[in-house]
Amino acid sequence: MAAPGTVVENTLPGSSGLAAENGPVTKEAGSVGPASSTAPVQGIKNLSKVANEIVPHVMNLYQSVATESDYKIYAPNAEFEDPLMHAIGLKQVQSAFQAMPKTFSMAQALKSDVIKDLDAPSSGEIHIDLVMKYKMRPVGPTFEMPSLVRLVVQDGQVVRHEDLWHHKPLTHTGIVGKTGDMMRRANMMLTHAIMGFGGKVPADSPKSTLTPPKETAGSSSL
Repeated sequence: MAAPGTVVENTLPGSSGLAAENGPVTKEAGSVGPASSTAPVQGIKNLSKVANEIVPHVMNLYQSVATESDYKIYAPNAEFEDPLMHAIGLKQVQSAFQAMPKTFSMAQALKSDVIKDLDAPSSGEIHIDLVMKYKMRPVGPTFEMPSLVRLVVQDGQVVRHEDLWHHKPLTHTGIVGKTGDMMRRANMMLTHAIMGFGGKVPADSPKSTLTPPKETAGSSSL
């Protein structure tokens, strides 16, 4: 049972891998998180072991319930890029996702289908057909955002993470592309500074341990 003034957010139904080991995530009331109904990870059946480990962590990031272990899927030099930001390095990736609760009072996955898995045991690409529902702070509006999440994986870690809104590729060439690149980097550096160069990432919830009852005088073990 959660303490008064907190909300317990469950892990993704149907998800597997490392995230499932963490159990429920307890968050302060009013903080961002998925609603009580969360879309299960679907799509390709019999995902690779690495995809099964990575995808639930990615979904925690998007729904703003991430803890320290969720960022361990990234390589130290990993990059994250969407139409607004381009993060380079793990600390900047943390700032990008930890900034979400500053903007949204709700972040809920409506659809999360894995449509591409790794070509090799620990390297390749994972693609997620994602639809998120967000509510802007302080009182709205609420909107849905479809995107293609593209994860480039090397040796079991994500080295590049692209969030392609409306499944449209990012433009890097020409005047428009170069200007966009500069704006994304500028936005990222500003966000990185505001978030304290990495953001405050919640620690993983400690696993509960049971203390065996003390033996009383005259008792004996069987």
